[in-house]
Amino acid sequence: MVAQVLGAGGIMVLSVFLALRCLMILDKDHGLSFSAGTLRMLCLGSLIAAAIWYQSTVEMEMGARLAWLVIHIFFLCCGVTDHQTCQVYDIFQYPGILLSAYLLWNSPHHLWVGVSLILFALLQYFVFMRMYGKGDGMVLLTAAVAEASLGYDISVYLLHMIVAYLLLGLVQGIKGNIGRKGKLARPVAFVPYIVVGFWIIVEILTIL
Repeated sequence: MVAQVLGAGGIMVLSVFLALRCLMILDKDHGLSFSAGTLRMLCLGSLIAAAIWYQSTVEMEMGARLAWLVIHIFFLCCGVTDHQTCQVYDIFQYPGILLSAYLLWNSPHHLWVGVSLILFALLQYFVFMRMYGKGDGMVLLTAAVAEASLGYDISVYLLHMIVAYLLLGLVQGIKGNIGRKGKLARPVAFVPYIVVGFWIIVEILTIL
C-alpha cells in the first residue's frame, strides 16, 4: 500500500509539473511560478490525492484506476493554476471530463443518476456559474460526472458544493477576508476548495 501511494504521488507531482511547464511554454502570459511554497503544497496535495486514489480504487480494474489517477492529476493542475492566476485552462479540462465520462459509461447505468447529472449541469449553467466563474463550474461538473460513475446522484454533487463553500468560508473567515455582508472582501481562487471538497466527499463515500 505505502509503495503504491508514494509511487502514485510521485507520478502526480511529476505529471502536474510537466503539464504546467508545457503551459508556461505555450502561454507566455501565464503568470505561473514554481516557488518553494507551491512545490511543498503540490507534494502534500499529491500525497493526499494518492492516498485517496488508492483507497477508493483498490478493487477496480486497471483501466478505471488509471482513469481516476489522471482525474486526480486534472484536479491538481486546475487547483494550482486557479490559485496562482485565477484561471482554469481548457487544455486541462478536456482530459478530466472525458475520463470521468469514460468511467460513467463503464459503470452500471441508473436512470436517476443520468437525470441528476442533467439537472446539475442545468443548475451550473443557468444559476451557479453566475455566482462564480465558468472554470469553477466546469471543475464541479467534472467532479459530478466522476461521482456519478460511483453511482451517486445530485444530492452528492450539491453536498460537494456545500462542503467547498464551507471550506472557503472557514479559511477566508480565519484570514479576515469576509466582509460585513458575508461576501469576500478580496476575490480568491475557488477551485482549490472544490478539490479539497472532492477529496473529502470521495473519502467519506469510500468509508461508507
